[in-house]
Amino acid sequence: MPNPTVKIFTELLSKIGLLRTGTIQTVMGAYVLTEQYFDGLILLGGKLLPDMPEGRELVYLDAEHAKTVTAMNKVKARAVKDAIDALAPYLK
Repeated sequence: MPNPTVKIFTELLSKIGLLRTGTIQTVMGAYVLTEQYFDGLILLGGKLLPDMPEGRELVYLDAEHAKTVTAMNKVKARAVKDAIDALAPYLK
């Protein structure tokens, strides 16, 4: 899993006031979920694997966690899609 490459605060903070409140909330919610994903896998019982290239981390989870991870991924994917949809009108 690569480290996030875009840090919303440093890249967009000066322009955040141009967005509607609801858009900010939606985008920030998705951002927080994305930032916390890796930690969530560890809290679920995942083991951080050593010897990864710089900027990469890998968590191992047993197959018994597949349904939980699938559910986590669906929640996060929905939040990211909602954030993209909320930003779409600003990108025209």
